[in-house]
Amino acid sequence: MRFSLNPRSILRTCLLSGIIGLAVSATITPRSVIHQDTTTTDSSVSIVENLGTSLANFFWGANTPIIFFVPGAWHHYDFFAKTRLGLLYPSDTINHPSIGAYPPIKDMNDDIAALRAALLTHINAGKQVVLLCHSYGGIVGSSAVRQLSYKHRKALGLKGGIISIMYVSAFIVPSGSSVRDMLPGGEWNPWMKFQGDLSFTEDETNIFYHDLSAVEQTYWISRLRHHSKRAYEVKVGPNGEGWKEVPSMYVFCEDDRALPRVVQGIWKDSMGPGVATFSINSSHSPFISKPGKVREAIAAAVTFGKQQSGAP
Repeated sequence: MRFSLNPRSILRTCLLSGIIGLAVSATITPRSVIHQDTTTTDSSVSIVENLGTSLANFFWGANTPIIFFVPGAWHHYDFFAKTRLGLLYPSDTINHPSIGAYPPIKDMNDDIAALRAALLTHINAGKQVVLLCHSYGGIVGSSAVRQLSYKHRKALGLKGGIISIMYVSAFIVPSGSSVRDMLPGGEWNPWMKFQGDLSFTEDETNIFYHDLSAVEQTYWISRLRHHSKRAYEVKVGPNGEGWKEVPSMYVFCEDDRALPRVVQGIWKDSMGPGVATFSINSSHSPFISKPGKVREAIAAAVTFGKQQSGAP
C-alpha cells in the first residue's frame, strides 16, 4: 500500500504532535482560593483548550462539535482538566452557581439558567454540542436543553444545536421529583453532611476517589466546595426530561460507590428505549482516574449523536 503525503498533511501531523506534547506536559497549579467564576480556567487548561479549538476546526472543519462538560455536586470545572487536556475536540465547561456560593441561596434553577445561557452562546454561533453531564449535572443538563436539540432547530431552519447528551453516572430525575426524592427513602446519604443550608461531604477517598493514588486523593478532596442544600430539593419542571428530546448515552461507572451500578442501571432503564450505553471500570470520577476511557466514550457519543440527529 502506498501513502502519499502532501504539505497540509505533514503540517497536520506536526501540529497534532505539538498539541499532544503540550497536553501531556501541562500541569495544574493549585489555588488556595477558588472564585465562583463560570468562565475562568487554570492557565494550562486555557492554553491547550484555545489551541485545541483552533486545531479542531483545522482538522475537522466547522462541523466539529463542542464538548460541554457539566460537573456534579461539590465539584467544579477543574475536575475535568485531565480529560480535557487530551481531548481532540474543542470543549467548554461551567461552574454551577449553587456550588461554592455564600450565602447558599442559589438552587438548581440558577444552575439550569446559567448552563442554558452558556450553551446558547455556542448554539447561536451555529455549533454542534455534545453535553457531558456528571452525577448531579444530569438533572441540570436535562432541564437546560429544552428545544435546543439539533433536530428541533434544523426543523426551524436554524443552525447548531445539541446532538447528544452523555449521562456519566448521572441522576435521571423525572418531572415532579427532586434529587432528594431519588435517594433511598428520600433520606440523605450518610456521607452527606450539613451546616444549615450548606452541604458538605466526608469519606471522599472511599466514595469518590478510591481508584486514585493517595496523592491525587488528597489533592482533589482539597478542591471540593460546599453546595447549597436547596439545589437538592427543587422539583424538576415539566420540561426537565431532556433525554426525551436529545439522543442520549448513559455511561456506567462500574465500581461507583457514590451511585452504585445497580442504581445507574435502574435510572438508565427509566429513560426508555433508544439510549446508547458505554461502560467504564471506574469510581464515581472517571474523568480523573480513567480520562482515556472518558475520551473514548465522548468519541462514541459524537458518532451516535451525529447519526441520530442527522448532523453532518
